[in-house]
Amino acid sequence: MADIFDLVEAKAIGEYVETLAGSQEPLLGATLFPSKKIIGLDMKFIKGYKQNAVALRPSTLGSRAFVRDRIGGALIQNELPFFREKMVINERLRQELARAKADATDPYTSSILEQIFDDAKALSDGADVQSERERMQLLFGGKIEIGSADKDGKEVNFKYDYDADGNWAKKNNIKVTGTKAWSDHANSNPLLDIQELVDKADSLGIKLTRAIVSPATWRDIMQNANIKAMFKNADGSQKVFGRAQAVQEIKNVTGVTIAVYGKSFQDENGKDKFYAEDRACVLMPDGALGNTVYGTTPEEIDLISGYGNASVRVVNTGVAITTAKQYGPPVTVETIVSELVLPSFERMAEVFVIKY
Repeated sequence: MADIFDLVEAKAIGEYVETLAGSQEPLLGATLFPSKKIIGLDMKFIKGYKQNAVALRPSTLGSRAFVRDRIGGALIQNELPFFREKMVINERLRQELARAKADATDPYTSSILEQIFDDAKALSDGADVQSERERMQLLFGGKIEIGSADKDGKEVNFKYDYDADGNWAKKNNIKVTGTKAWSDHANSNPLLDIQELVDKADSLGIKLTRAIVSPATWRDIMQNANIKAMFKNADGSQKVFGRAQAVQEIKNVTGVTIAVYGKSFQDENGKDKFYAEDRACVLMPDGALGNTVYGTTPEEIDLISGYGNASVRVVNTGVAITTAKQYGPPVTVETIVSELVLPSFERMAEVFVIKY
């Protein structure tokens, strides 16, 4: 009879994770930054710049041409941050596995395996949390910062600044304060602020069509007097309207469709947070803005080198699920999920942010 532990291996767990993931709505950032796999640890890309076309200088016939400086772009190169956690079959599950039949179709065995597989799915979901929070931090602020203590109590901090020269913050970000802040529902005008950036982008050849806001920011928009004024009855009284109507009317005026991103996660300290930043609105054009770049994890290197004690399955392009039998005592199985991941942001110059 086959070893029951053979049923708890990376291939089966990976298939389980991918099957469940296929039935779930993808994270918003994953649609804006499609996944890409590289070999190694370093991610690099060229961040372009956008500006108005510069007129050619007047010149006389027969004269030498002026030399124009190339604007080009900035090379961004970073080592990918590493994330890894594991779960171990505890003594209780080990005892139950020992009593179960080595048959995945047996109801008792299936219930135990599902519990173990769900543990692995929780780790895989945690890997997706890190990639999504990176993408959202980048969209809303041009920087990524994630920190926590490792298993030895050492503080691990990942910091990446994609706008080291401050050019993006200066040219692509506006901050509305005082009575113009969107939290001032009586006096501010989100429509004008959005239109201002749409017009600025249009002058550079960029067509802004989409925006992302948090639920809190959207509530400010819905309570805004200028937004409410768009919905009046014939007698001038306030008409009741919902999110869909507001989104459509804002699109009619500005050409921008706002997405309210209400998904949240729990950080390393157990605090619930939204992915989208409050008191901010990100505007962008159609299409992908960069890539979610996954590197080669140490577990994948083990697979390539033929390390015999581990089974490895890669899901979601670059998330490695590894199962390794530990011969103890007691004999048990570790399920390890790891990733090296960081977004590239080639179209950073085409993304604009309003903050208040």
